[in-house]
Amino acid sequence: MAPFRALFEDEPGIEVLQTENHLIDGVADIEQRMELKAVAAIVAARKFSEELIRQYLNLEITMIRETTIFSEWLAQAYRAG
Repeated sequence: MAPFRALFEDEPGIEVLQTENHLIDGVADIEQRMELKAVAAIVAARKFSEELIRQYLNLEITMIRETTIFSEWLAQAYRAG
């Protein structure tokens, strides 16, 4: 549930991103951790700026593009034209 934490707050602050990052960093599998951070970043984009997301989730947008979920979305968008 960590990647969705920002959705449960009416006005989430940066502590939400910090907590998400801390929880996700506890995942041992690197690929799983990146997938969770990608989902967290996508969800957080509804409430936070890209700058804050990069800062507090400790990731680069290029890393998100390499995740399974984002790659699948790009492939679907490309097929749709």
